[in-house]
Amino acid sequence: MRAHTILGLFAIFLFYIATYFGTITVFLPYINTWENPSRHFVSSYEKTDLDILVPKIIKEKDLNNNIEISLPSFRDKALAINDDKSKTIYINPNTNEILNTQNETNFISNFFNEIHIGRNIPKVGIVLMGIASILMIFLSLSGVILWLSNKKKSTKKEKFYLKWHKNLSLSLLPFILIFALTGSLLGFMLSSASPIAYSASNTQETSLRQLVGPILFPRDKKIEASRKTEMLSINKLQELAQKNFVNLEINKIKLQSWNEENAKIKFSGYLKDNRYISGRINRMYIELSAVNGKVLDKKDLANANITNGILSTFYFLHFIPDETLVLRIIYFIFGIIMAVSLSFGFLIYSEKKAKKAKADEKYYSILNKLAMATMIGVIPASCLLMFLYWYLPFDMFERITWLKGSFYSFWAATLLYAVIKDNVLKVINHLLFISSIFLILTVVYHGISTGYYPWLSFKANLNEVFFVDLTLLVFALLFFVFTKTSKKIPFFYKYDGDRYENQ
Repeated sequence: MRAHTILGLFAIFLFYIATYFGTITVFLPYINTWENPSRHFVSSYEKTDLDILVPKIIKEKDLNNNIEISLPSFRDKALAINDDKSKTIYINPNTNEILNTQNETNFISNFFNEIHIGRNIPKVGIVLMGIASILMIFLSLSGVILWLSNKKKSTKKEKFYLKWHKNLSLSLLPFILIFALTGSLLGFMLSSASPIAYSASNTQETSLRQLVGPILFPRDKKIEASRKTEMLSINKLQELAQKNFVNLEINKIKLQSWNEENAKIKFSGYLKDNRYISGRINRMYIELSAVNGKVLDKKDLANANITNGILSTFYFLHFIPDETLVLRIIYFIFGIIMAVSLSFGFLIYSEKKAKKAKADEKYYSILNKLAMATMIGVIPASCLLMFLYWYLPFDMFERITWLKGSFYSFWAATLLYAVIKDNVLKVINHLLFISSIFLILTVVYHGISTGYYPWLSFKANLNEVFFVDLTLLVFALLFFVFTKTSKKIPFFYKYDGDRYENQ
C-alpha cells in the first residue's frame, strides 16, 4: 500500500499529462486537417492519374529521377511528391493544383504530441515519461494485488474516490497496461539504450538508432546510371503490383532512376488484414522493374524481420496510425476515463492527508495546489493555445515562440491562482468557464481566418474540419454547464469554501 501510494504520487502527474495530451492526439489526423487551411478541401475517393500528374510536376519543379510519392490517406488528404533533394510538394488530388503550405507547420498536433512524450523537456523529458510508464505497470499490478487482498477482508462501504478509482482502473486494466508497456518501451528503453549501443559497438556509437537502424530499416540500394528508355505507365505498374500483392494497401510509391533502363518502382504500405504487424515501422512492399513490370523484390510477413514486427505492434497499439474514426473514439473515451481514474487516485491521498491535518487551521498543501494546476489548469492553457493559433497572424515574427510562451505562462498562472484562492470549487469553475470562452473564440476565429464556420464546413462536406469545430463546441458547452450546476451537486459541497463560510 505504501509503495503504491508513494510511487503513485511520483508517477501520477507525469502520466496524467501523458494521458491528457495523448487523448487529444488520438484525433491527430483531424487536427492536422483543421489547423492547415491548405487541407480545407473534400477528401478524394477517386484514384489520381499519376501518369499525367508526375511528369507535369517533374518538369515544373525540375525534380531529379529519384522521386517519392505519398498517396492521399486518412492521415493526410493531400498527395505529396518530392525527390531526395527538394522540399515536399503537396497537391490537391481533386484539382491537381499545388497547395500553398507557406507558414503551415502542424504546430498544434506536433506541440501536444511533444508534451505527450516529454520531448518538450530537454534531455530528460522522454526518459521521465518512460519511467512514469514503468511505474504505471507496477501501480496496475500492485493495485490488483491490493484489490484481491482486500476483497475478502473489507465488508464496510467503500468511499467514493476509492470505489471509483478501483472500478475504473480495473475495468481499463488492459488499456492501461498496453499504454504503460508501449510507453515504457518507446519512452524509456529505446531512449536510454546508449550504454548498450556504446558497449555493442566497441565504444564507436552511443545511439542505438544509428547502430540498429541499418539492420531494421535498410536503405534502398543506389542504382547505377543507365541509358534513357520508355517506362511502363505508373497506373499499369500499380495494377501489376496489386496483382502480385493482393493484400497490400499502397500508400507510398518510390521511383528510382526513372526513365532509365535500370529504373525501379517500389510500392509500400500495410496489409489490409494485418495492420498492426505491418504498421509504420514494418511496412510491406513490392518492387518492380519500371521497364517490364517484373517483380524484383517483395517483403511480406514470410520474410519480414521479427523485431520490426514487434516494434510495429507496439507502435500500432500506442498510436493506431492507420485506423479511422471508430477506434479513435474508443481510445478517446478510454483516455478520459483513465484521466478521471488518476485524479481519483490523487484525491484518495489528498483526503487522507486533509483528515490528519483537520485540527490545524493553517493547514496548507502545495501538492494539492500543484494537482489543481496540473489536472485542471492545463485545460484552459490548451484552449488558449488553440485560440491564439487562429488569432495571431500566420506570418507573425516568432509566432511559435509566442504560442508556446503563452501556453506555459498561462499554465503557470493557474498554479498562482490556485494558491491565492482557497475555494477549490470556485477555482475549478473559473478555469473551466475560461476554457469554454477560449473554445468558442477558437471556433469563431477559425471561421474568420478560413471562411469555414461550422455550418459552412458541414454544408461543404469538410467532415474533418466540422468534426473538430463541433467537438470544441461540445466541450465548451459541457464546461459551461458544469460551472453553472456544480454548486448544486452534493458531491462538490465539501469543495465549496463559500458554502461553509456562509453557515
